[in-house]
Amino acid sequence: MVYSGHSDGSVRIYSLNQNSTPITQIKGIIDFPINYVSVLSNRYQLLVSSQEGSPIHLLDLKMNKSIHKYEGKDFFNTLARA
Repeated sequence: MVYSGHSDGSVRIYSLNQNSTPITQIKGIIDFPINYVSVLSNRYQLLVSSQEGSPIHLLDLKMNKSIHKYEGKDFFNTLARA
């Protein structure tokens, strides 16, 4: 599987065994380009983030939605740094 974040704020998942059409696409979670995608060890959840300082979202791939948003005055997103 290949997990990718896109400039339209969507996450797309591709199978290496299929053509270039995504097998799953999650839209409408983030209003900015997604710069970081990390697959959790259970492979059913992703951490995604956008620009520095924006919330990090925990996506559930079974439900195709964000199940938690990490943000707040004590939280600062540095995952998007290149």
